[in-house]
Amino acid sequence: MAQPAAQAPATFALSPALAISAQFIDYSTRTGMLVFTQATEKLSIQFEVEENSVQTFIELLRDRAAMSGWTEDDVSPITKCNNINLLTEFGRIELADLKADVATYIDQDTRKAQNSYQMYLCITNSLTEAGRAKILTETDQYTVNGIPSGPLLFKLLMTRAATDTRATVTYIRTAMSKLDDYMKTIDSDIEKFNLYVRKLRQNLSARGETSNDLLVNLFKGYASTSDESFTRYIQRKKDAYDEGDDVTEENLMKDAINKFQNLKLEGKWNALSADQEKLVALQAEFKVLKDKNLKLTPNLSSDVKSNNSNDSKKPTGNKKSKNKRKNRNAASWAWKKVPSKENEPKSIQKDNKSYHWCPNHNAWTMHSREKCELRIKRVQKERGESSNNETTNKETSKAATYAAILNSE
Repeated sequence: MAQPAAQAPATFALSPALAISAQFIDYSTRTGMLVFTQATEKLSIQFEVEENSVQTFIELLRDRAAMSGWTEDDVSPITKCNNINLLTEFGRIELADLKADVATYIDQDTRKAQNSYQMYLCITNSLTEAGRAKILTETDQYTVNGIPSGPLLFKLLMTRAATDTRATVTYIRTAMSKLDDYMKTIDSDIEKFNLYVRKLRQNLSARGETSNDLLVNLFKGYASTSDESFTRYIQRKKDAYDEGDDVTEENLMKDAINKFQNLKLEGKWNALSADQEKLVALQAEFKVLKDKNLKLTPNLSSDVKSNNSNDSKKPTGNKKSKNKRKNRNAASWAWKKVPSKENEPKSIQKDNKSYHWCPNHNAWTMHSREKCELRIKRVQKERGESSNNETTNKETSKAATYAAILNSE
């Protein structure tokens, strides 16, 4: 009897694409169709070709590349141009150089050409309508011999997202040196802060650059948060680093986000310190006292007005009135309060003006004693006359009042 043929040993792989040899994929098979469908499926986000979503897009595309075998040594369309990884260091590769590299395999019957096309379909399936519109008329930029290329399309999108033109190395380093200022603009949100730092670091790495002072700038940024408990925690971390402990940028960011989240869960983020709580209590007590004083002010004002009923009835409290009171008390006018002696005249000439001693005002005034308004009003009140009569009645009343005053002397 014929013996059954021995089965080939199973091949272990993390994904179907990685189980296939370096030869091209046979799309006529069920396995080949499965690999193609998985590789070209749209990513979990739709890319609008905007700078603020570049890093997320790259990270998702990098995961897809690893799953689909686009990064394998001999078949990778993204790591063979000058031995630079296109996804992580796209800023170091010129479009012309990349296009020349693509031309060496784009129309060949190879797995590398298949991977390039899979990458192209994955990217286009993951673009929003707005993102597609930005490259609508630039087909020649990402095709070679009429065949679209995933690496070329990726490079073009990075350029259109303004990453290559605006986020220069100088700009990135300047932004890293001002992390404390950025922290204040996001209301001390550590999660947003860490994402911002990672984005800057990614953009710097994309140009083949590194930062030697990022850790120092991270300490400075975290120290500028509004939460005292968090800043003390960061200070302890910095003290340990200064004393020789091994503190890395990534570990510091992880510890910072954990502390931030724990404080928020406990309801202690931006909680008032003991001294701040005392200050708030004192401010509340001061407000209560101030409100009480404001309620007493009208009564006190009434008492003051009553005691000064013989003073001028002109409004007080404004700047002009205060200046007039200061002038009356000035030394140059002090003589007005000095009464004449018993045998001295009751009218004098001073500065070509006539002054009369008025016992009602207790001062030298321009009006005579008989025409003193205070005395006239007092006599009118004694006679029961109204001060709100018509003009003609006022004149009659005044004449009668003058006569009464003369007769009383």
